[in-house]
Formats: sequence, C-alpha cells, structure tokens
Amino acid sequence: MSESPKSSSFIAKGSVATKDVRKKYLNKSETVKLIQEIKTGIKPQWQSRYIILVGLATGLRFSEILALAWSDVDFKNKTIKVTKAYDYTHTKKIQKTKTESSKRIISIDNDTLVLLKQYKLATQINQSKYVFLDKNLESLSNNAVNKSLKKACQRAGITEITFHSLRHTHCSLLIYQGVNIKYISKRLGHSTISITYQIYGHVLDELEQRESSKVDDMMQLLYNA
Repeated sequence: MSESPKSSSFIAKGSVATKDVRKKYLNKSETVKLIQEIKTGIKPQWQSRYIILVGLATGLRFSEILALAWSDVDFKNKTIKVTKAYDYTHTKKIQKTKTESSKRIISIDNDTLVLLKQYKLATQINQSKYVFLDKNLESLSNNAVNKSLKKACQRAGITEITFHSLRHTHCSLLIYQGVNIKYISKRLGHSTISITYQIYGHVLDELEQRESSKVDDMMQLLYNA
C-alpha cells in the first residue's frame, strides 16, 4: 500500500513546539501545486497520498490521522471526530490523544471527503474499522509518508516539507484567510490560544502589518473623497 518503506518516530506526550516554523510551511500557490501533484493519478494502494491530503485538509497530527476510524468520519455532516491517537513507534496501539483538548470535532471539505469515499470503497475488502490501519493495527510509517511527501514536493517544484509542516501550512493558510484565531486554536487541538500565538505569532504579526496598511488606505480614501 506504500510508495515508500516503513519506519517511524512518535512522541505521545510533548511540550509546546519551540522551533521557528517560519520556513516550515507552504504558501497558497505552493499548496495548490502540491494538491494537484498528489491527486494526479492517485490510486487506493498509494495510501500515503491520502494521508497527506487529509493532513493538509485538517491540520491533524500524524498520530491522530492513523487512529481515525471510519465511524469518526461523518460524510453527511462533513466532519471528523478526533478522540484518540496511535503510538506508531513503541506500542503500536491506540491510545489517548496528546492532551484532553486534542479531542475535537472539526469540519472537512467536500473534495477531500470525495477522495476518502473512493478510498473507502476500494479498500473495504480489508475489513478494517480504521481508515489507515489494517486489522492488525499496522500502518505506514511516518518515514514512509515523509518520503512520499518529499518526492511529491520535488515533482511539483516547490519547497520540500515534512508531514508535520502540513499542520503548519493548514494553520497559516487559515490565518491568512482571516479565520478567527480562537476557532483555529480549537481546530488544531491546542489547550489555549496562547499556544497558538506562541507557535504562529510571526504569521499573525505579518497579517497585522497587512491589516494596518488597509487602515491607512481607508483613511486616504476618506480624506480624498
């Protein structure tokens, strides 16, 4: 089912990320190119591509995506329920989410849902209740999906990123679209808005500068009306 071999690395619990994510996300045009590349010729056996698209569309952590059951995907109401995570390094078992606030229900776009429906129909023979885990709770490794993502970035001619950068990309694009930061924080499963500010402060600062110029433009229009 993989385009790459297996390997893994997972931290079930962790502190707030302290590394600067400034260079670790795609802009809108790069994201469009990546989606087009991933979708081109997509096949159910290329599971990594579906995992990448879900990560980009939801901002879910890799462990959260692997733990998704089909019962968590509400095709009618276009939502995904996050209630658990998958320890893909040590126990190879379903466990609690990273934090209590990580339990959430988020919306998912129609295009990604259509692809998931096609994937579900093609993989029902596996008879697994999970989207990306088989009956033995085996999955693609984080390393395998990262290799697939790296190759897709190369083919698309864009900045090479890791899977976790899809989460940063998702959040950054929402911020630039003017989505409420409180909503974004809950969508990402952060326990407080301050965590979101801590990680994505530079994006918010850039947006604030852009909004400031809008005020200047508005006042100029008023003075010259």
